[in-house]
Amino acid sequence: MKLKIKTEQDVIHCISKAKKIALESGMNSVKSVEMATIVSELGYNIIKYAKSGIIIMELLDDGILVSASDSGTGIENIDKVLIDGFSSSGTLGLGIPGIIRLSDDFDIKTSRNGTKITIVKRFK
Repeated sequence: MKLKIKTEQDVIHCISKAKKIALESGMNSVKSVEMATIVSELGYNIIKYAKSGIIIMELLDDGILVSASDSGTGIENIDKVLIDGFSSSGTLGLGIPGIIRLSDDFDIKTSRNGTKITIVKRFK
């Protein structure tokens, strides 16, 4: 499933889809809320820092893969962004570290041409 992200409504729609996919694929309620939280953070980061992007959700044999990509200016302080409490915009700085904690696999690629974050949330 590929969803375009440009507005807060798009993010809300994507969160709803993520939770539905998680529950329908057999994830328990806790994991499905974690999945929705991951997608929420990814979506809001897209509209906050890049204005628009795409979130793709793909069902795997053992979990769900989520890929969020944008064509923004990239993340300057990538090493710092991965640590709790760092923020370049005055927020709490818990978004990406939280995504990492809630995910079973996490990958981030960033450049001046955009950012792509890929996670996997396993069923068990």
